[in-house]
Amino acid sequence: MRFKLTIILLAANLLMLLSLWYLEYTPSLNIIRDGGGFADFSSLEITGKNLDKPRILKFENNRWRIVSPIEWTANFYALSRIRNQLEFLDKETSFEIDDLEKHGQTLADYGLEDPVLTFKYGDGKNMRELKIGKNTPVGDKVYMQDVSSGRIIVADKTLAENLSNDIDLLRGQNVFEIPRFEISSFSIRLPLGDSKIPLRSDLRRVGLVKDGDSWNFETPIAAHADSGEVNSFLDMLENVTARSFAPPNAVNTGLDVANLPTSITLQGTNRNQTLFLGNLLPNGTLRYARLDGNPTVFMVDASLFKNLGKIQTDLRDKAFLKFDELNLDEIDISSPASSVKLKKINIGEWDAIGKNSSDALETVPADFALVNSIISKLKAVRAREFVTDARGEDAKRFGFDTPTLKISLRQSNGAVQTLIAGLPFNNSENELLYVSMAGSPSVYGISPNILRGIPSDILSCKSRILSVLPEKAEVRKIALSDIGGKVLFEAVPAGSGWGDAFASLPDSERSSAVKILDAVKKFTVQKYLDVPFGENGVKIGGKDFAWKYRLSAEIAMAGTGGSKTELKSWLLSEREGGRTQYGASPDQKAVFEIPQSLIDAVSCFTIGKNEPDIFKTPAPKPLEKQDAKK
Repeated sequence: MRFKLTIILLAANLLMLLSLWYLEYTPSLNIIRDGGGFADFSSLEITGKNLDKPRILKFENNRWRIVSPIEWTANFYALSRIRNQLEFLDKETSFEIDDLEKHGQTLADYGLEDPVLTFKYGDGKNMRELKIGKNTPVGDKVYMQDVSSGRIIVADKTLAENLSNDIDLLRGQNVFEIPRFEISSFSIRLPLGDSKIPLRSDLRRVGLVKDGDSWNFETPIAAHADSGEVNSFLDMLENVTARSFAPPNAVNTGLDVANLPTSITLQGTNRNQTLFLGNLLPNGTLRYARLDGNPTVFMVDASLFKNLGKIQTDLRDKAFLKFDELNLDEIDISSPASSVKLKKINIGEWDAIGKNSSDALETVPADFALVNSIISKLKAVRAREFVTDARGEDAKRFGFDTPTLKISLRQSNGAVQTLIAGLPFNNSENELLYVSMAGSPSVYGISPNILRGIPSDILSCKSRILSVLPEKAEVRKIALSDIGGKVLFEAVPAGSGWGDAFASLPDSERSSAVKILDAVKKFTVQKYLDVPFGENGVKIGGKDFAWKYRLSAEIAMAGTGGSKTELKSWLLSEREGGRTQYGASPDQKAVFEIPQSLIDAVSCFTIGKNEPDIFKTPAPKPLEKQDAKK
């Protein structure tokens, strides 16, 4: 019994395998079964009384093409719509042609004796033929004769309308067929001169290749391209359409291959397309064009290609100085007069190393805000003009023999990039600055404002924080006096602290007192001055400035042996104009300009309480009416 069951199961499995093999390997019969059904749809022919030439479309290489009356890509959606309507054609109402005679009718009664259109579709060998006749008296229907089956079909009118549409509705709109995601490289060939018989040496070729998500130039130079600009350019090409088609006898198109016209070639996966661009039409808005391997001449919008001559610079990556600011370890800045090295110590901490006014090498904390500003400026370096990619030995012309500024960036992996700034120059629009990268033959023009303000001396890079009190230090007293000892302002903490000490002051003095207290806790400078410290004053720009005021503070420093009181003081000059007042630290022998907030706070207790005599003079009495008449 088990043996018989096994035989039955084996037979069943064998039958199933044979069925699967038959379904898998039996070739599909591209025929019209029983005179009806849907044929393998790879060829379409439309002829008619009102058509000058037959419309012939073929499905080749996985795409539909029009081969008559023009050679062009077909509209995929239009063909899909026609195909969908044909698939349901056999479900429409129909009747036998042989029945017409029984009812005293002929094909002419249905407009099928001399049909408006004749439509054939199939695989090229097995073709189903349909003739389109009159519209039905009622409803949006049309009579169709299926020649193969000998039947008349009452079909939807839209099928006939789709078949009789203007050829423009059957053709694809876009010139290029390769989709954006498939493009791996492209090139543009441009004639250099106006020679009527150009040679290949008269051509300039610009070629780009895709590398991951980035684009690079491979000709005429090896350089990075701006991927955003390249993608925008390719998007434009993908949307180029044939505005109209030229007659077969069109002359002076400029598309003779022997004349080596401008061309654009897109390379896709195992296929490429080349568009030739010819002469402008007399109206200047259109330009002759055709595709390689296709004799059809058409017109495109000329404005889309007006800047092809600048494509090498328009698509080039203008950010030629690229670095990772998170992994930046050193910035060396030098000019003909000075140099400084900015070295990262920790995240957010940099040192400035350079020679001071005594020509001694020193290391000071760098101004972190300034370092960030320098990095931001360098990240913003962009080429406004690509001057040349082969400067040769012409360094003197660009000012690179004695550069105005040289900036080297060292990454944590040891990679070094050096930017060299030369002379200023003017292009057609504005003033630019010649720059280059060390080891590169390329010369760029950048805005001089980008590098303006980048210092090359240690004093300018020094931290603006002159001194800062430890967290546990306590300010016991602050005082502002003139250099002779007269106290102009003095305060000690009272009650719950400095708030109570300042409570009795007028509003203007209270805010100024708070600013002075803040300056004592964290003294910042506006700008360091490269002049020697003097006990009585300093000489700046050939002019002597005496110390006029002293700002002092008693500070309790917490330590292991208890609090220790220290006295700190700063010397101040008279206020010079609205924005300048000089100061000095006797302890650090540093001379500087103080920030605006401290200038205003000090002035509240100096100028405000010591008004010049002219301000104390009473205003003159108003004139009497009679005196006024005189």
